[in-house]
Amino acid sequence: MTRYEGWLNVDFNPICKPDYVADVRNLPFEDNSIDEIFASHVLEHTALKDNVLKEWERVLKPNRKIIIAVPDLLQSIALYRAGMFGLEYFLMTIYGGKEMGLDEKSHTHYQVFTSDMLLEQMRIYFKGVEINNESPRPGNYGEVMAKGYKK
Repeated sequence: MTRYEGWLNVDFNPICKPDYVADVRNLPFEDNSIDEIFASHVLEHTALKDNVLKEWERVLKPNRKIIIAVPDLLQSIALYRAGMFGLEYFLMTIYGGKEMGLDEKSHTHYQVFTSDMLLEQMRIYFKGVEINNESPRPGNYGEVMAKGYKK
């Protein structure tokens, strides 16, 4: 986990030294209590059936912003074909770090995304959903970032 200054950091793994040790599928926050959510490379580690976006919508205050960054399958294919990624990194985009022998629970990818797929999922719970060009941190190659607001 990368710590982001000025944010409350949440991770299920205490080794990462988050502010809150918690599962993103069941956050320890009251309804409508969070000002903004920035989830970087988290959503792909959850299954679609987990309905994580519904949980994030629950804790976010009305009309407040959510920003989500995930690996982008199509960008990763293009970067791999252009020789900017090796095969190992490309496979990690799809399957997660288990391809590199990392802890399976924390590094497995259960979903893959394109920009359209991310936008589609976010629009179920959030309004004004669009690709985000303003990042709280430097961008990564091969990712898509989108933002929206609680309805």
